[in-house]
Amino acid sequence: MNWKCFYYDLGNWAFTNQDADYAANQLAPFVDYIHLKNGKLETSNDLNTGKFDWKELLKKSPKVDLALEYPMDNDQELKEQFDLLKDEVR
Repeated sequence: MNWKCFYYDLGNWAFTNQDADYAANQLAPFVDYIHLKNGKLETSNDLNTGKFDWKELLKKSPKVDLALEYPMDNDQELKEQFDLLKDEVR
């Protein structure tokens, strides 16, 4: 059997005090799915607020499935975050 299913969870690198950029470089060939979130030790409700340059990290694995994995308070926040993501991956 020759298949893979590996996901990269961006926010977890903050909690483990590891280098998310280094990990992305090393794991890029194996990653199929990325959980996107940002923050420091608490998750932000905005991809652009936090510790990580998520746009640069996505360039390392450009053809993967993506998920937004953080709380949003209302439909407007959800729409804004989806639009932010869609603008980057087009």
